[in-house]
Amino acid sequence: MGRPRLDYIRTHISIDAKALARLDAIVGEKGRAAFIRKALDQMLDAVEEAQRIAAKSSKKAE
Repeated sequence: MGRPRLDYIRTHISIDAKALARLDAIVGEKGRAAFIRKALDQMLDAVEEAQRIAAKSSKKAE
């Protein structure tokens, strides 16, 4: 396993058993963290883009 990356901060989350089983079926136990990091990054990008679009639309409405 090795030493954790220095730019990562460890956190704990709770996931229901059904979601965890689905996740493990796709990526396996060893792939959980990487999958969750990637999914989080994608969701944050999507939310930030939606916020940029909303801000741009509200400026046009003024």
